[in-house]
Amino acid sequence: MTGVLGSGATMASIPVKRLMIVDDHHSVRRGVRGLVEATGYYSVVAEAADSRAAVDMSRNTRPDIAVIDDCLPGLSGVYLATELKRLSPRIAILMYTAHEREDFVLEALEAGVRGLVLKSEPGTQVLRALDSLSSGRPFFSSSVSERLLDSYLKKGSRPLTGFLTNREREVVQRIAEGQTRAEMASGLRISVKTVETHRTNVMQKLCLRTTADLVRYAVRNGIIVA
Repeated sequence: MTGVLGSGATMASIPVKRLMIVDDHHSVRRGVRGLVEATGYYSVVAEAADSRAAVDMSRNTRPDIAVIDDCLPGLSGVYLATELKRLSPRIAILMYTAHEREDFVLEALEAGVRGLVLKSEPGTQVLRALDSLSSGRPFFSSSVSERLLDSYLKKGSRPLTGFLTNREREVVQRIAEGQTRAEMASGLRISVKTVETHRTNVMQKLCLRTTADLVRYAVRNGIIVA
């Protein structure tokens, strides 16, 4: 953890970073907690199994760093990151994910995530990422190229709904408006099966589980007006 300690520094001279861990699997939270607290540089001040609990705990505990899963009950990890940054702009966010797609990474960056680690990577990557974030530096798995980061910085901010294709946004809008699959298929001139495919893709992309979640997403992002 050289980035945390720095040259010639001692443990006594380094403020312990306050961490919040957000994952809906208890075994994962326990594993991450054991990994980070074993270093002596971090204190886990909160654990949450879903995004809404995480928001409440963040208000009460004011962590320095949030370590969050990308798929959570309620709000997805990307939208949780947005809310955490709104509540506490100085919080650093490390997200672990199975996604390497450019669109997902750009969404995470737009949400304020500055650390991304793939779930397939060893736990040492989490420690390296925390090391970087503790020192005020971003950390991204090697598969996230410098070209991608440059592209983000040049393009500037984008609406979070850019994560969806135009057709997926149309499907979300019509679902939120209460249309049936048959009505959507007729209006969009596609098959009912294609409507289902788009709906499934949207739910997976946004880590949503119910139609109610999808309606809330559409309202929050201006796809429909409540």
